[in-house]
Amino acid sequence: MKLRIIVLTCALFLASCGNGNGINMNKKYYTNADYVISQDKSKVERAFEYAAVGDKAAFDRLVASPDVVLSKKGVKIYVTQIKGSYVKFRIVGSTNEFWSSRKIVGKQITE
Repeated sequence: MKLRIIVLTCALFLASCGNGNGINMNKKYYTNADYVISQDKSKVERAFEYAAVGDKAAFDRLVASPDVVLSKKGVKIYVTQIKGSYVKFRIVGSTNEFWSSRKIVGKQITE
């Protein structure tokens, strides 16, 4: 299931390339679920590569590593950088930054 989500994400991204899909830096957003997250951008890139070629075993092994997790829906984040198909973000209240697909960025929070 996770691999299908990532493959679909890759396809959706390629169909919607732009300059951030309306994502504003340093604004608060909710996260979407089931996107690969890591402090190491290259691991997120590898997840996309494994998903694109359908290598479920490699994808599952990567996601099982201790420094890669899948996102949960509704976590509040600030986007700090947009680089191609990826975003760097931090969870509200945290100083740690993480990389993921820019599709992780859900609805903007207006408080």
